[in-house]
Amino acid sequence: SMMVNGFNWADATHDDGLVLEPVLPPPEEVVDPATGIRTVTEYHINEKGMKVQTVRKFRTVFRQVKVNKHVQRRKNLAEFGDAKGQTEAIRRNVTYTAADEMVLDLSKRNEADEADDPLNKLAGSKSIVVCRLCGAIGDHWTLKCPKRDTLALSTETGGAGEPGADAGPSTGRYIPPAIRAGGARGGANMDNKDDMPTIRLTNVSEDTTESDLSELLSPFGHVTRIRLAKDRVTGRSKGYAFISFGNHDSAQRAIDKLQNYGYDNLILRAEWSRSMQQLVREREEKDAADRLQESMMR
Repeated sequence: SMMVNGFNWADATHDDGLVLEPVLPPPEEVVDPATGIRTVTEYHINEKGMKVQTVRKFRTVFRQVKVNKHVQRRKNLAEFGDAKGQTEAIRRNVTYTAADEMVLDLSKRNEADEADDPLNKLAGSKSIVVCRLCGAIGDHWTLKCPKRDTLALSTETGGAGEPGADAGPSTGRYIPPAIRAGGARGGANMDNKDDMPTIRLTNVSEDTTESDLSELLSPFGHVTRIRLAKDRVTGRSKGYAFISFGNHDSAQRAIDKLQNYGYDNLILRAEWSRSMQQLVREREEKDAADRLQESMMR
């Protein structure tokens, strides 16, 4: 008999010559011991009479959860009342949500929890509210800056006025702002994203997510961007992440506090990213040169 793609046509025919439905291979299941991913391969016939192969991948994750001992004790109590001697389906319908609304005042408890938060202790007693217009710390938010209109207007006129003055005589053609005066304005705007203070956080656990990093780093200042390296197959963390802050001081506080800090049973390592290391080095050299010049003038 002739075999086509593993299918024996001789087995699929009767004595009268009618072709029956093809015999489908049995489902296959393969487990990868390295990653724990279970691959299930199944076959079926679609509406057009074609054999279709379906491959599904499953990954089982076991997590140890701490349960309050009093809650566990209540779960092990014997049934009583209407639930006694009933099936599982009936026992689930015995209890229901009460219609009465109960208001709980947890303000004192929340204040105590915030005071005991280790992240708030790491951030120190200094305020993390920094105005991005005037640079005031702990005084007001950026949206409520009293100099917002003045500083915003001066920034716009100072950035766009000078290139316009050097544009030369008008030729009657429209020149895009990005290429006026050699494209200085457009290039400066494109570089702002890369000039943000960025730190590199390594030795991060596999279960860490972006929300966990945001909760960890928010007490030190305004976080503008979080990039967590993840594995494409498992979706878990690769062990390092890049975090950008709104200003240099916030990033420096995060490095000082999170270096050798224990997080999720691991010791974190915080440092400047490679692009920021050069900027920090140039800044330190400039400060050293300024101090040397001041000492020589004295």
